[in-house]
Amino acid sequence: MPAIDTVVGHAANPSSTFTAVTFNSGDSGVVRNFAQTDTAMLERITRVGGTSGAARVLSPLLHDNVRGITFTGSVETGRQILLGAAPGIKPAVLELGGKNPMIVFPDVDLDKATTGCIKGMNLARSMGQSCQSNSRVFVHDKIYDRFIEQLVVKVEKLKIGDPRDEKTVIGPVNNKRQFERILGFIDSAKSEGANLATGGKRAFNKGYFVEPTVFTNVSMKMRIAKEEIFGPVVSLFRWTDFDAMMAEANATEYGLTANIWTNDLTSANKTAKQVQSGLVWINGAGGRPPGIPFGGYKSSGIGKEGDLSDLLSYTQEKTIVTNLL
Repeated sequence: MPAIDTVVGHAANPSSTFTAVTFNSGDSGVVRNFAQTDTAMLERITRVGGTSGAARVLSPLLHDNVRGITFTGSVETGRQILLGAAPGIKPAVLELGGKNPMIVFPDVDLDKATTGCIKGMNLARSMGQSCQSNSRVFVHDKIYDRFIEQLVVKVEKLKIGDPRDEKTVIGPVNNKRQFERILGFIDSAKSEGANLATGGKRAFNKGYFVEPTVFTNVSMKMRIAKEEIFGPVVSLFRWTDFDAMMAEANATEYGLTANIWTNDLTSANKTAKQVQSGLVWINGAGGRPPGIPFGGYKSSGIGKEGDLSDLLSYTQEKTIVTNLL
């Protein structure tokens, strides 16, 4: 394995990382940590160079010694990274955003499915600030009302507070900007006609605490149905026709994860094949055994992480043909 230099930045998005990789340098890596947005983080990394504007954001990628890039974060910043990588034809592995569907069939155990919905929202792990989180839940009409009832009861029992308290399930979101952004999405959902089933406001007078929020009667025309919120907010959709539901499940620019709930494995496998997501769970949400590849479709990214291909992305193949004299 060749020597590797890395320049890594961590943004406000808890999962955002930027890595510029140089091969065969033999030098030590440089690590920076910033509680900022992806773009601001890239600007901070390159500020020492004295450049300005977009050039400052992209300048690390233009360096001749940077031979490959890996990045986890927003789609917008991922696009900027590809622009920076393009002049040098540099390979990039991008793990970007998600607007992930949970698809619930009428034959499920409601208790397990609603518990799985909450687990898939990643409330305890990251307050919903995960690109893998459930944010759109498609529930069959036969169980839609009962699903909502059970989900709301369980969500309202979750303790919000100091993350140092072992009884706390939901802590604060990352920073003020993200806090205000989440509340902005909630306000837009209300104004566009979504029904607020629970939550929908800040939890305390101090800190960046947002109540876990459930919206029902959401349509794909609404902002919360199309854009990544990155917070403790989930939208419920009612479905009866499978093909129409699948069209809506796939009707975003994202394609990171999905989870499907049914006792009928024929329906589960049919749905898993049709949903445009790079990772699909059946009757579960979250977690991957070691060595399982992870990566998205469409604007959710390029390449895979977590398996052998992840390691190989840091290498370059060479073919040597030797003729004997």
